[in-house]
Amino acid sequence: MPNWCLNHVLIEGDAELIADLAARMISDNPDQPFDFNGIHPMPEELLVAAGSGSMIMLEWNRLKPETLLSEAAGTLCQWHIDLLQQHLSPLTDWPSLTVAHASTLLADDIDLQRRCRTDLALGVQLQRNIERYGHPSWYDWRVENWGTKWNACESTFTVGPNSIKVSFDTAWAPPEGVYAAICAAYPDLQLTALYIEDGMSFAGSFYNANGHLDDEPCSDCCIADFGAEHFGFDLSDDEDDDED
Repeated sequence: MPNWCLNHVLIEGDAELIADLAARMISDNPDQPFDFNGIHPMPEELLVAAGSGSMIMLEWNRLKPETLLSEAAGTLCQWHIDLLQQHLSPLTDWPSLTVAHASTLLADDIDLQRRCRTDLALGVQLQRNIERYGHPSWYDWRVENWGTKWNACESTFTVGPNSIKVSFDTAWAPPEGVYAAICAAYPDLQLTALYIEDGMSFAGSFYNANGHLDDEPCSDCCIADFGAEHFGFDLSDDEDDDED
């Protein structure tokens, strides 16, 4: 589980602009009432598992078609090579088996792909995503574009005629890229976004500066007071523990 970063955001300004932003980012979906996709949408093609299966196929994609699988230890994990040898050597001459030939053997046999832990369709999708979006899957794209790996969690919000007030949690860090997108799209709105992550002890504020995002991080000596004032934190016990 990640460390959670707590966020309080206040956006104020022209009623028409506020209504437009609220319509984009706030929904009736109880699972995602405050949605980063409304201002900085992630392509749906990136919603592929960012786990071991993807890592295996990213390694596979780095191989040239003429590469001998028996000599691919510098790219593929040895256990993967052993698995391929176990299941493909009965079908062909293993020492001369190239990536291209192995792909042909695997292409029409989904069960063989499963046994070899080699999902060719996933490999194609990952490569296409890299070419189109610069990342194979959702994880790296979100970290680069949103600043955090997940959408807003535990959201609560209030929308008024001239303001949006929202609080939510994010994984590891505040969603800096989301705030930057709001500022770029609505340079005339006032945005103040406060954040604190007490696990790693950092905090600060973001502001909309005429369409650009300004970050004012707290100095170490001010984090406890900032947390107490804006988030109701009492970090004095942590400081006492550090002194002990």
